[in-house]
Amino acid sequence: MSHAIEDFVGRRVELLATVFLTARPDVEVFPFELADQVSLMARIISPDDRHPHERLFGIISKGSAKAVRTEVEANRLFNKDRGPTRQFPFPVLAIAFGMVGDDGYYAWHSEPITSPEGVPSLVVHRTLAGKPAKREALDSIIEKIMAWYDRYYTIMTTID
Repeated sequence: MSHAIEDFVGRRVELLATVFLTARPDVEVFPFELADQVSLMARIISPDDRHPHERLFGIISKGSAKAVRTEVEANRLFNKDRGPTRQFPFPVLAIAFGMVGDDGYYAWHSEPITSPEGVPSLVVHRTLAGKPAKREALDSIIEKIMAWYDRYYTIMTTID
């Protein structure tokens, strides 16, 4: 793929990822370059100050000049040329789109998990497993990130 086409595909994927994520009015997306992987950051906004702390998550965008129509195709794209598994101090989501259609897929790179004891951690997946990027999935993603940050801030911060 030529550099110009690669840039075009990358920009299209970032725009579609932004459209997907901002389907919720409490999500803002902005450009962010980190470690040649994370190209966007998102922030969950609390309209009622119930959650006064920042709730950020990274987005790794993956694109193809071809259609991405199945989870198998998305998984191939997510895991192609995957180098050493990087660790980030916040949740990171990978999002993939092709050049045909607007259907996308998401996978957790750094998945926010809260143990049964209430301890938050990030599970870094060596292999990414894509799921369709639908509105119900977005709601689940945001709820998972919010719950993780609730526990994180409860354990890690003290306000005096």
